Order: sequence, then C-alpha cells, then structure tokens
Amino acid sequence: MKKILFVQLIFTVSLFSQWSEQNSGISYTIFSLSAANDNVVWASTSFSNVLRTTNGGTTWENVGANVPEPNGFQPCIFGIDANTAIFSCYDGSPVLFSYVYKTTNGGGNWSLVFSQGDDAYISAIWIKPNNEGFMVGWPVGGRWSLWRTTNAGNNWDSTGLYIPETDQSVWSFENGLFYSGSKVWFGARNRGIYYSSNNGASWVLQDITWTGYAYPSAIWFDDPTHGYSSADRNIIRTESSGANWAILPNTTGPEIIKGITGTGNYWWYVRFLSNKIYYTSNDGDTWIAQYTAPTNSGYNHITRSRNGGTKLWAARIDGGISVHNGPVGINQISSEIPSGFSLSQNYPNPFNPTTKIGFDVMSNVNSAIGGEMSYIKMTVFDALGREVGVLVDKQLSPGSYEVDFDGNNFPSGVYFYKFCASSPHSGTYTDTKKMVLIK
Repeated sequence: MKKILFVQLIFTVSLFSQWSEQNSGISYTIFSLSAANDNVVWASTSFSNVLRTTNGGTTWENVGANVPEPNGFQPCIFGIDANTAIFSCYDGSPVLFSYVYKTTNGGGNWSLVFSQGDDAYISAIWIKPNNEGFMVGWPVGGRWSLWRTTNAGNNWDSTGLYIPETDQSVWSFENGLFYSGSKVWFGARNRGIYYSSNNGASWVLQDITWTGYAYPSAIWFDDPTHGYSSADRNIIRTESSGANWAILPNTTGPEIIKGITGTGNYWWYVRFLSNKIYYTSNDGDTWIAQYTAPTNSGYNHITRSRNGGTKLWAARIDGGISVHNGPVGINQISSEIPSGFSLSQNYPNPFNPTTKIGFDVMSNVNSAIGGEMSYIKMTVFDALGREVGVLVDKQLSPGSYEVDFDGNNFPSGVYFYKFCASSPHSGTYTDTKKMVLIK
C-alpha cells in the first residue's frame, strides 16, 4: 500500500492517560474486582454489598441484598458472565468460618456452594471458560486449603491437592491466584509462590525470599511464561513461568502491592493506602505514577478484562472506582501516514497464546483537516459468530498500529477479527480476517 510521509506531522498518541472516575454508589472498601469482559464487571465489598455493571461501569448496581446470612467480610469475587458470579466471605468469632456463595441470575438469588470452619479463610477464586476452577485459602489442619471444581463452582473437591503447612503466620492473599490452562500460581506469605503445572496434582515452591521478606500479594500472567508478582514491596517479573523471578527497578515502596495486571509491555499496579496507579509501557524497565485518585483513599485492587479487552478498573477503600478507557496493548508503530485504511493478517498464525494484529488508520490528505481522528473498532468472534472480545473501541489519529490479542483464556479453534473504521471525511472501511489458536 502506498504511504505518504508528512515530515511536519509526527503524531504522538497518548493512549495511556485516560483514567476517569465511576460512581459505585457505596462508601465501603471494595476488596475485589473481576472483569469478565469490557462491559461486565463484578466487585465485592463488606457485608451484603456485591456490585455489578453490565455497561462498562457507566452504572453500578448493588446486587447483594439477597445474599444469605452470614455474609461478613468478602475478600474475593470472580465474575463469570453477566449473570454468574461466585464470591467468598467469612464470619464468626472466636472461630472463623468461611462461606462461598454463587449466583446464576445476576444476584437475584445466591446459593451456598461451600463452607469450612477451623479458622478458614478463602482468599482467591478463579474459574476458567471450560468451568474448571481453583480456590485457595489459608492453611487449615496442617495443610493449605486448596480446592478444585469442574462445574463452575457448584461443587468443590480437595482430593489430591496437598501442600503441608503448620506455621500460622503463613497465609495466602486476597486475589493472589492465577489459573490458566493447567498452570496454577498462588502467593504464600513468608514462603514464596506455589506453582503447579498439572492442575494442582503436584507443586513447586518458587523461592523469592532473596528479594527480602516474601510477600507475593498480587499475581498476573498474560501468557504461560510471562507474568508479574510482588516480593517485599517490590514488583517482580518472570519470563519462565516463575522458575526465575527478577526484581524490577524503581518499584520499592512503603506499602504492599494490592493488585497488578497488564499484557505485553503494558502493566499497572496499585499499593495499599496509596491513591496512585503506577504504569510501565516497556515491560517493567521504567515506571511512572500515571494517575492520582481525586481522594486520599488508597487503592485496594486493579484488574483488566480477561478476554483481551481494552479496559481496566481499580477500586479504593472508600468505594471509589477508577476506569481506564484507553486501549491496552496498542502500539503506534510508524510515523508514516497511510493513504487508506487497511487490516493485516495476524502474526504468528496459528498462534499460542498471543498474536499481533496490524492495521492502518488513514488521513484525508486532500482536505485541510488531514490529521482528523477516525473511530476504530476491532472485535473478535468465535467460529459460531459469538463476540468474545473487543480489542479496540476508540478514536485514533492517522498512523500504523499493532494490537495484541491474548488467547490465554480461550479454547483452541478458529476465530475471526473484524476491523471497522470511519471518519467524517474519509468514509468507512470494514474488513474481517481469520486466525487460528492452537494450544
């Protein structure tokens, strides 16, 4: 395709400063966020407050009114879709009891699917698209509380899931679990990161005590080998599924890391009692405080859409929710200005689990407004035509771009990505291409 270079026009697109505030409707601490996609997000707070949005956070609804008693402190939630979510809570004194509730009708009703006594505390839950899931809690009776499900949390079984632990000062962290394929990671205070490559049948302790006091309070992977966690108030990164971890520069702070998420070169994290969101665009080599909340209340969790979407959410201890509406994982790769819209074939193809998709955003060079923005939307569909992700939904300046698609949470198969572009003076353009995910 012919391209035209405007030497005087080199566009620097600010894609990563688009944070704004949403109204959660509560002033309680939000402990956990779970984004099924860019529209559906669930949040758990204290007592019978469970929040849900189905429109990207434009409005949040409290759907926890029908949670049965007891329904005390709610450390974690996992939203499967707009109707289905599962969360843990605990209650009782002096002996702590843990409870797990599930809804399949958007919070209209909640069913008790798990309970455990003996000072139990379920800290993290993860459900995969194939309905297999994992749950981790504090050690009980001399062993870690580890549970699996094959039916999206309706039933839980700990058979064969054994890690001994008798030290009561060792525990797992809220939301400190990641489950992808057959691989499971969870953080253990004063121990390190426990890792299983076979759905929990056997475990390896990934030692991070060399970083200081082992405090892996947050964890996220964007592919089976590349992930982030926390150490002694530091950010650490692995390129080997955690066989080796490295401390990243300039990430030491006074408070623990309460959440981390990202993909490719773009990552974000938050600290307890800090009202700032930290960001890197070069895979952790340098970090900046990208956003400061309008209140002094600190952040308690951050997450992104699990289906490769474009949004992020961060929640605070005062009930505040911040949303990032900019594209996640989009690079402007050239300052040359294309003379037309175009969509490239993804590469690699077939892929496992990530791939890159290139596209051009044209400029109307015949008008005085040659640098006008164009509205770009790129959507991913499965072989049955069901929408499974939105990679771009934004106005962009003219240029050449790449976007990452993460198939980590999708089954093998054929997928299609549809590119739609429009601008007032350059018209519209639509193209669709096929890609193959092989695991």
